[in-house]
Amino acid sequence: MEIQLPPDQRSYLEQLVDDGLYSTVNEAISACVRRMMTDDRLQQQIDVGVQQAEQGEIIDHATVFAQLRTRVGELQKSDDTA
Repeated sequence: MEIQLPPDQRSYLEQLVDDGLYSTVNEAISACVRRMMTDDRLQQQIDVGVQQAEQGEIIDHATVFAQLRTRVGELQKSDDTA
């Protein structure tokens, strides 16, 4: 696959390589695509949450923290028995 980038984007990617963050421009582009994919998945999860909230499917913070404390306690007990 061959892509054409505007000069500012090409310079940005080359600077990432020059700074040692990536070995090659291709590696930097792959990282950018992975980030976009992660952002898309996160946006989908946010959209689901907004839809659930609009439908009244909300758990109050006290319940969430109680569930988290219970789960942490369970994990700590399983670590103690291991």
